[in-house]
Amino acid sequence: MARLAVRFDTASLNAHGGRTAHATLSAQFPGHIDRVNAHGTSTPLNDLIEAAVLHRVFVADPPSATAPKGVLGHTMDAAGAIEAALTVPAVEHQIAPHGAHFSCPEPGTSVIDLVVGAARKQDIRLA
Repeated sequence: MARLAVRFDTASLNAHGGRTAHATLSAQFPGHIDRVNAHGTSTPLNDLIEAAVLHRVFVADPPSATAPKGVLGHTMDAAGAIEAALTVPAVEHQIAPHGAHFSCPEPGTSVIDLVVGAARKQDIRLA
């Protein structure tokens, strides 16, 4: 499991067209990543920007993406630890969990591999 703690707000992503996030993620993870925990705010602008950045970074072979925020809410400083606790069993059992209460992706987010409706088996080497 890999961890990168980088915070991007909507304003900075919008202002730079995702270039800062793209450069940071590309530099940190030049290899293949199988799964990501997305922020998933369920707001059209944030979800479109997040999908665009993930697509730009992983255009050749996109990882599956799940956003646990629908279940966890705003956990603030505990978010990293909670998401790590959710990621370990996903890697151990080779299952990409789906986002609870999530059934209809925002238009324009289909450029990434969102896990919708049900968990699915997946080879997960790096998450």
